[in-house]
Amino acid sequence: MPGELTDRGRETSLAFGKWLRRLYIDRIVADEMFRGYGVSRELRMLGAGQLVGDIVLKMVDQVEWNRRHDILRDPTMQSSAPPKLSLLGCHDRTMGVVLASLGCLNGRPSPATSSLSCFARDGRLPQA
Repeated sequence: MPGELTDRGRETSLAFGKWLRRLYIDRIVADEMFRGYGVSRELRMLGAGQLVGDIVLKMVDQVEWNRRHDILRDPTMQSSAPPKLSLLGCHDRTMGVVLASLGCLNGRPSPATSSLSCFARDGRLPQA
């Protein structure tokens, strides 16, 4: 009969419906959990202030060190450079708060274990 779903059609529509629901639920969850950090300065200070402050301080220290010791002229100075910044976390909230505070959240929650790359050497923008 025209318009009747076959078994194959029903499986396909159920799989598509599950994918679509997951897409919308992920966006709703990300919006509910992290949107405030991108909008409210006060919430950013309370939720991620110390962590993001440490990241900014580390970036400033690295720039000042690079300015004092011109590493492009003397590559042997690289061994005495300050350590690279590494942010490790297994909580999606931690990663989401940092991404939202920096304005990099793309509407999807980050996976439970993830890593952030802020800079790329070859000039391409990093993917969050």
